[in-house]
Amino acid sequence: MTAPEGRGEILLLGGNALANRLAESLADDGWTVLVSQATNLASDLAPRDSIAVRRGPLEREGFAELLESRRFKAVVDASHPYAEAVRRLAPTVAEQCGVPYISLLRLETPLSDDPSVHSVISHEGAAALATSFNAPVLATVGANRLTVYVEAAREAGIRLIARVLPESRDRCLAIGMSDNDVFAERGPFSLEDNLRHLRACGAGVIVLKNGGIEGGVPEKLEAARTLGIHAVTVARPRYSGIHLDGVEKVVTALKKMTFGNF
Repeated sequence: MTAPEGRGEILLLGGNALANRLAESLADDGWTVLVSQATNLASDLAPRDSIAVRRGPLEREGFAELLESRRFKAVVDASHPYAEAVRRLAPTVAEQCGVPYISLLRLETPLSDDPSVHSVISHEGAAALATSFNAPVLATVGANRLTVYVEAAREAGIRLIARVLPESRDRCLAIGMSDNDVFAERGPFSLEDNLRHLRACGAGVIVLKNGGIEGGVPEKLEAARTLGIHAVTVARPRYSGIHLDGVEKVVTALKKMTFGNF
């Protein structure tokens, strides 16, 4: 692959909608982009010559080998804010390999001081709190972290309902959830979608991660407020360094890095 304007190749970490928008913008700006997504799921990116996709997690050794095998101009980290392992590994490996690292980190949604909105620092804490209200719980935290919620709900005698991607349904069943307790749908979810799911299962609590606007947090919080139920938010991990919060800011930063004054 050769970039139309010959700017060079970027390694872009992330398989989400924000990363896809960035990949398209970088390609439009003349970069060649290799998108690295942790899952083996098909990418939503439209095919184009200047964008390629690799699939599967990157461990330290494989990450370093990839950087050393290609002449990347930069590593741009647009992975999910809760993808803690990747976000802590990427800047370290990039520095070791002498490749500039840029972080695109979506903004959090500010939480209100409503006493029914709670923020906790871990999934274990969120599971314990969510199941303490003696009401069904709708978990929207992804399938990979559901086990702790299943265990807490079972111990408390509370119904747990999960909203996950369609390809994650089998994982929910494997950890002991009933098929009737799984909404296997792909977002984004509107306010009406959230209200529909909460009403359908009679949830008195919704659990979410603060993925910001891109993660549909405002719609989830508004649905909880509308129905007068509890919202339990798992706090975002904190990362050191400088983080940009918009696609155009990353494109501009790469231009400055390439042509000076970065």
